[in-house]
Order: sequence, then structure tokens, then C-alpha cells
Amino acid sequence: MSASDPFISIKNLNKRYGRIPAIDQMNLDIFSNELIGIVGNNGSGKTTFLKLLLDLLLPDSGSVFFRGKNVHRSDHWKHKTGAYIDESFLIDYLTPGEYIRLLGQMRGLSLAAIEECLDRMRQFVTFNIIRESKLIRSLSDGNKHKLGILGAVLFKTELIILDEPFNFLDPASQHDLVRILRESVVKQKATIIISSHNLQFVSQICSRVILFESGRIMDDFQNSPESLSRLKTYFNIES
Repeated sequence: MSASDPFISIKNLNKRYGRIPAIDQMNLDIFSNELIGIVGNNGSGKTTFLKLLLDLLLPDSGSVFFRGKNVHRSDHWKHKTGAYIDESFLIDYLTPGEYIRLLGQMRGLSLAAIEECLDRMRQFVTFNIIRESKLIRSLSDGNKHKLGILGAVLFKTELIILDEPFNFLDPASQHDLVRILRESVVKQKATIIISSHNLQFVSQICSRVILFESGRIMDDFQNSPESLSRLKTYFNIES
């Protein structure tokens, strides 16, 4: 594949829940090293779209391609992807440390290499969470969310997918996550796709913004100083 070929390509993608279209005849190309922000009201199809990208849902028709290969027919993309959608991604009978070590070992990393990765995240995740002896199911919602995001961004991956990553995070952790995502694009050359209701963060960090409504793409534009105003106008939010 050439550098100009899409990193991810969505072709005629459809997904319905009963008679309700969640994703409606969608076509979209995402290119390497983009930081994509997907915005839209509840029910606009954002989370369904991310689950289709990750082969967690089967489309009714159409396909998702990762570097030219259908994600439903190939596993080659899985070890290159870090993702967190919701608590179902966690293994709640493990401790946080056990969970992180398992993710690292699945990628073939030694314990020393996993600790080295963790060392880069000291500002984002307080180490009493990782060293915590209680099980993940006993953590607060905020710490569960932080642990899930940590697992998605900790190891070097080509693709990071996060659903509402700024939810549950305290202001300092939100700031650190912004830094981590930016560094992942610049230093790791990662492609990142996030969905978020937080228009401020989307307009702050994303290189491209895609607006969903009723499973369709209503707008798709490169970020600019006018992006936040453009989004507020669409959602009828007074400045």
C-alpha cells in the first residue's frame, strides 16, 4: 500500500437495530497519523461505529478495511490496535496490575518492558491504582475508566480507539490524556479515533472532526480555529 492509501476504509456500511438505522450507508476513509474526533448527539451512531471498526458487531452490509484487509476476515490488525469502549473491556476478577501485565504479555512484552511503558504514564495514572491489591470490580468508576484507557494507550500501537475518553476523569487526568494522545500521534505515528461529547477537547486536539447524525456523516472537516464555533452553531450552543 502507498502512503496515500487509506489506513481505514469504510465501504457502504450499514447497521440497524430493528427498524432503526444506527449506521446508514456510510462511506469514509481515514488516513494514517490522523487524530479523528467523532461528535454527535446520543443515538447518532458513534459507539456503534467504533464497535464495527473493532469487529465487535457485524454489519448488516458493507465492510471495514484496515490497511486493505477486511477486519472481519483477518486478525492481522488486532495486535496493532489499542481500544477502550466500556467496562466490558476489563477483566473484573483481576487486579489492575494483573490486567496490565496480561495485556503486555499478549503483545509479547517482558515484565521489564511493561514496567518501562508504565513509567511513561506516571502522571496519568497514580501508581497506587496499578499496585492496588483489590479486584478491578471493586474500583471506582473513575479508576476503572482510567485503567481501561491506560490499557489502550500504554503500549505502542498503530491504532487507538476510545469512546468518550474524557468521561469520569478529573481535570488533571484530562490534561494528561490530551498530552498522551498528542504524543502518540507525533512520537508513535499512531492513528487515533475518539468519540466525545466534549466539543472543547475535540476542537483542541483533533486534526479532523466528523459529525454524526442518525448514522450518517453530516459534516467532515479539518480542524481549524473556527471549529469550536462551527460545532456550537450546529448543536445550537450559545458561546
